[in-house]
Amino acid sequence: MSETAWIVLGSSAGMPQAGRVSSGYLLKSNNDLYLFDCGGGVSHSFRKSGFDPLAVKKIFISHTHSDHCSDLALFVQMNYLFHRAEPLEIYLPAEAVNIFKSYFNAVYLFPEKFPCDIIFKSVEEGQTVQDSRISVRPILNSHFNHNRELIEQLDLPNRMQCFSYLIQCGGRRILYSSDLGSESDIMHYLDDLDLLVIETTHIDLKPVLEAAVNKKIKRVLLTHIDEDFHIEPIREIAAKIGFDNLVLATDGLQIEL
Repeated sequence: MSETAWIVLGSSAGMPQAGRVSSGYLLKSNNDLYLFDCGGGVSHSFRKSGFDPLAVKKIFISHTHSDHCSDLALFVQMNYLFHRAEPLEIYLPAEAVNIFKSYFNAVYLFPEKFPCDIIFKSVEEGQTVQDSRISVRPILNSHFNHNRELIEQLDLPNRMQCFSYLIQCGGRRILYSSDLGSESDIMHYLDDLDLLVIETTHIDLKPVLEAAVNKKIKRVLLTHIDEDFHIEPIREIAAKIGFDNLVLATDGLQIEL
């Protein structure tokens, strides 16, 4: 595998499937790993793929739908059982940080028990996360916006925070859409991408593929797959508009960048 790779741990949409794990992806940079989303089954898929949990430097959760975060406590528990000593940073939408801290206490993942620091950090639009290997820019999208009326009616604290992530690593540019409210949420961020990881459940893929041609995106990975999703009509659209590097995600798929 090359020094930089994108690895699919789970590619299912919201309905659990027998043949797919829920959303989860690894970015590999040399020997360092970065986890993006941690839905149901991701911990199993991670172990099945033979990766070392101690190599994970940061975890990024895009939003708090259960198919994107339900395995987070188990993944952290795995690090505890591997006697992790290095701090583990977990980036969550700001609205969820205190909730997850309380949840970890509720499932007996007390910070005082850990041999390392578990550091919860807030994701906010405009606050780029950087280290020596990667830069991750959160992009707020409209996936949760249809809940606004109910949130206001019930006077709930939810801030409707769902993020796409624009990632730079090893000279490569990757956009992970996560779930979207509309394909327009990401259209301004597609320039010079080496890889677009785009969900298939909530949006119209045709304008995305047209943008992929116009903006010379090198590769498009279709993910967040429903059980009734059919790739053939999408391939026909891609062929008609002249885009020939379309990949359908499968669990365990590794894309070298």
